Amino acid sequence: MDRRLAYARHFPAIDWMNSYSGYLDDLSGWYAGNISPNFLKCRAEIMNILQEENALLEIVKLVGQDSLADSQRRTLEIARVIREEFAQQNAYDPEDTYVPISKQYQQMEAILNLYR
Repeated sequence: MDRRLAYARHFPAIDWMNSYSGYLDDLSGWYAGNISPNFLKCRAEIMNILQEENALLEIVKLVGQDSLADSQRRTLEIARVIREEFAQQNAYDPEDTYVPISKQYQQMEAILNLYR
């Protein structure tokens, strides 16, 4: 759990940079057969965008967002979409409380298409 995310009312307050699953290798066949052969690749791309955002935010703190290239600003915007529209959940919303993994995959694909 991440205290900073909890104070920002981002739930679940799990830091995506420090949280991981030790079962990716074990589940890779299931993902490929039941969701998409591309699932883990999409997940890796999403994680790379979030990691790149982390590095860019350090630059933004020092010199401001105006000094970033357009592609870097795009990365920040897509990372915001990932965090706020994909990873954040509202437990009181019946549509947001539980999202099937097949729909999560479709959302990841849509976000990555927007990024590309």
